[in-house]
Amino acid sequence: MSTGFAIYILLILFEKSVTDFRKNIEKNFGLFNKVLFVKINISVGFCAHIYRQEESYGCG
Repeated sequence: MSTGFAIYILLILFEKSVTDFRKNIEKNFGLFNKVLFVKINISVGFCAHIYRQEESYGCG
């Protein structure tokens, strides 16, 4: 078996594992992203609420 062929096989295996890994990340990150988005929305809403109550200080 030539070195080039061995490297080619390794690249194919590596690419498959990276693709599987990316799919898992995307699946998990989709859920994580929704939770993060909700948290950001809540905190932004809370900041706006504080800012309206106290004009002198808010978030930022």
